[in-house]
Amino acid sequence: MKSLSLQQTMIPVLLTSGVMFSLFSVFKPIVAEDSWLGAVPSWMSFLALGVGLAFIALGILNMLLVRQQLITQAAEGQAKKKQFPSS
Repeated sequence: MKSLSLQQTMIPVLLTSGVMFSLFSVFKPIVAEDSWLGAVPSWMSFLALGVGLAFIALGILNMLLVRQQLITQAAEGQAKKKQFPSS
């Protein structure tokens, strides 16, 4: 199981990468054919869109997992405080 700090670090990486890959595929038909982006094959554009959407989905799932883990840790901390109150 990954550590919580690593999971928190991966959230912005996944979301940013997902947006960049998705924008790559969206801008492909807009740019001129003689640019480097216009010269990329169409199948690669669709592949980039799929990868981008997958990264965004993984980022969102990771956010939900981290949120649940933080809620669980907070609940465990509250239970320990009730079990062992400080004087």
